Amino acid sequence: MTHMLSCSVSFRDDKKLVIFSVKCNSQQYRPLRNARTNFFEPDWSPFLSSARLPIPVHPKKSTYINRLFTSKGSLFLVCPLSTVNNEQFFFFFLAIYPSTCTLVTMSTTASTPSSLRHLISIKDLSDEEFRILVQRAQHFKNVFKANKTNDFQSNHLKLLGRTIALIFTKRSTRTRISTEGAATFFGAQPMFLGKEDIQLGVNESFYDTTKVVSSMVSCIFARVNKHEDILAFCKDSSVPIINSLCDKFHPLQAICDLLTIIENFNISLDEVNKGINSKLKMAWIGDANNVINDMCIACLKFGISVSISTPPGIEMDSDIVDEAKKVAERNGATFELTHDSLKASTNANILVTDTFVSMGEEFAKQAKLKQFKGFQINQELVSVADPNYKFMHCLPRHQEEVSDDVFYGEHSIVFEEAENRLYAAMSAIDIFVNNKGNFKDLK
Repeated sequence: MTHMLSCSVSFRDDKKLVIFSVKCNSQQYRPLRNARTNFFEPDWSPFLSSARLPIPVHPKKSTYINRLFTSKGSLFLVCPLSTVNNEQFFFFFLAIYPSTCTLVTMSTTASTPSSLRHLISIKDLSDEEFRILVQRAQHFKNVFKANKTNDFQSNHLKLLGRTIALIFTKRSTRTRISTEGAATFFGAQPMFLGKEDIQLGVNESFYDTTKVVSSMVSCIFARVNKHEDILAFCKDSSVPIINSLCDKFHPLQAICDLLTIIENFNISLDEVNKGINSKLKMAWIGDANNVINDMCIACLKFGISVSISTPPGIEMDSDIVDEAKKVAERNGATFELTHDSLKASTNANILVTDTFVSMGEEFAKQAKLKQFKGFQINQELVSVADPNYKFMHCLPRHQEEVSDDVFYGEHSIVFEEAENRLYAAMSAIDIFVNNKGNFKDLK
């Protein structure tokens, strides 16, 4: 006799399982009437009684079915996610199906496992994806400011009972507060793991730490020294990694910065998506570091022209420059590199700087201060900028980077910028954790 079977496949990324659900579409194979539903259901008992767990599926890959159960007429077979695919399963099922079947025809409506997405840098995102991140940050800022109980409650349930880990090997103020606040907003428990709190780098490898921590949490915010450390986390983690700063990138800062810019210059995301250029210019005066690596790409994705001024001898990384040129051309913006801070500042709508001496470079402080002489943002530089310019700084700030009258002046938006870190973290959690890296169908 001939039996028609259909197989659907579902994946449980959180538990690393693949579940094959087999239904019999024929009433010929020993049908049993279900009294509750009045439908005929196949009798899987011969299969279940003869099965001896674990059942090998693909011996060369040590793949085994380790659980069997039935529900509502379907047979469910469970095995590890990473060791089997649909085709291997089909051949396996044909081989072990009860001998009373002379032919089995199988059709599938199998889904595919969602690939785990991490937030590593802005240049890894499409223009649309980055704009959605900023738009989502703006959405959560509006929700937070409106202070409506129903909205808070619905968001609080999204990660209720879950844990978000903060693995920080570098000290932090804004990143820690914003991340813990964002995690709490969604109902998760933030767990801060500083370098003195865990065995990472002392008695335990990156691999072991990543495997252990990611098995117990829903997400890891990692603030580390080297970019290679972020990549190591991403390689072995079973949950999303959010780069909260490394020596190469600082994507959360870029999300917050663009949110701050579109709010202060009334930039419409609809117009940006339609290719309507804002004609704004952002001037960066300072070091070639992780902040500008992400911020320059971020601005260009919004059609904002970028001029970067660094001291002679300090150059932007070639991969950042190459990507910036592509994004600029695509979005009708300009990208300029110079060692002349006055030239960069001329007609700038946004003036930005950052620390000249990054964490871990304290030993070279005096040499760097000498190298950056003439790169303080002060009245000389702002005098050539647009009259309605805005000043930004990711903080903490030092006197050599910007004068007091600019930093605390009427054009400064540094504290609004700092607050927006909270909504940037909310956006990252919502898209990469709640929505599993899917930028569509956001709720």
